[in-house]
Amino acid sequence: MGARLEHDRADEQVRIEVQLGAQDPLGQLRGLRAAGLQLEDWQRQVITQAREQGVPWSKIAEALGVSKQAAWATYNETVRSALAEARARSGLTDEEAQGLADEERANRRPGAA
Repeated sequence: MGARLEHDRADEQVRIEVQLGAQDPLGQLRGLRAAGLQLEDWQRQVITQAREQGVPWSKIAEALGVSKQAAWATYNETVRSALAEARARSGLTDEEAQGLADEERANRRPGAA
């Protein structure tokens, strides 16, 4: 079984090809699962790069076709960890903790003052 997805636009190009050598459906499902895990890993890497470049969650969410809140909740373990640590240390509100986490992350970016 083979599947190919090709999608070309002026601002993006995606080509994914999955070849499943197994003849039985369970073997094919395992192959699809492995491909899905790899795609998830690549997506997390690209989201991390986007955040490091200062791309806001609203733009990432738009690209993913989800809400800003869903994108943040799904892909932002680093900020969630920073929020939990800041909250535990300081007794800040959620909004104050978010501001502190954003500031700390911004200070870690290359070229940050």
